[in-house]
Amino acid sequence: MRKWIVSAILIIIGLYSCQNQTQKLSEFEQGAKMIQERFIPDKSLAAFRAELSFENGMWLLDGESDVSEYAAAVVSLADSLIGKNQYKNNFSILPEESLGDSIYAITSVSVANIRRDPRHSAEMVDQSIMGRPLKLLKYVRGGWYMIQTHYGYIGYIQRGQLTRMDKKSLDEWQNAPAIRMTALSGQIFSKPDEESEPVSDFVINVQLKKTGSTKDWIQVELPRGKQGYVEKEDAVDASADQKLTLGRIMHTAHSMMGVPYLWGGNSSKGNDCSGFTQTVFNANGVQLPRDARQQVLVGEEIIPNDDFSNIRPGDLLFFGSEKRITHVGISIGGDEFIHQAGYVHISSLNPEKENYSAYRKGQFQKAKRVIHAEN
Repeated sequence: MRKWIVSAILIIIGLYSCQNQTQKLSEFEQGAKMIQERFIPDKSLAAFRAELSFENGMWLLDGESDVSEYAAAVVSLADSLIGKNQYKNNFSILPEESLGDSIYAITSVSVANIRRDPRHSAEMVDQSIMGRPLKLLKYVRGGWYMIQTHYGYIGYIQRGQLTRMDKKSLDEWQNAPAIRMTALSGQIFSKPDEESEPVSDFVINVQLKKTGSTKDWIQVELPRGKQGYVEKEDAVDASADQKLTLGRIMHTAHSMMGVPYLWGGNSSKGNDCSGFTQTVFNANGVQLPRDARQQVLVGEEIIPNDDFSNIRPGDLLFFGSEKRITHVGISIGGDEFIHQAGYVHISSLNPEKENYSAYRKGQFQKAKRVIHAEN
């Protein structure tokens, strides 16, 4: 009888312990979500992961983040649920220590695809183009780095598509005389001759170190240190004070007519709707956020007239629902706008025009004026 009672007590204790563990795990999950919503409202602009588990009779906190407030709050949550020093803490702050001082990089191919996860089959969330700086957060086995772009986007890039460096080397690259490519695409040649062997291809907005020039050619240095030549007509001095005009913005936008749609694309090789607008404005010295939901937060809102006559070229038009912005285009003035939807083309919000889009008219949400430039 005593044996049976002892067994029953052990079963009850085990059940209570299991229920207690399940409750703590549930409370941690809910608490971690609230912490994320407070300190990381936009998931695309920060690295974060927090996991609590109970294995082999021990509590384990695992995770990582580059946001110190989020990390501190997660550890505090675990302390309150499990007890300080009553669990193994494997939560790490990014960039990871193993990277040392070399936590920066320059994109070294014309267009590097940024993946959501460190594998080729993962969703492409963005692109980085040659010459652009990146911050390295950690190295992942298999040849991938978790990176952050200069406008905050988080993702993974293959090791072979970037040149790693420390802060001093990054500053030297960014402060050196440079050129920015204005042609949509082309070749960087090994000699000042179109018949010479190409060193690399380029896309619009690629930035290269300038090392010399001739009458028709500019000698450049690529991020990996290789020398090459580009035609002068395809580039401008990156440090020159280029006057921002609506005409220049519209010229850049129209030059990309027909460029195909690419989810996560952010270059003239292929782009999505917000990648198109970011590329166009970037070519004219204006850095927009990456996504349409982020771009709608900048600029001055313009309430359109019934015929959109007060909407001018360069204004951004946003579409979707009241709760979610899903599309963006660039006004060419009035009721017409140029946008990426399958390919870059022009649509109208006027039902009397041939290029009228009833779908976009029904989804129109607001117009924002990002720049106040001359025509």
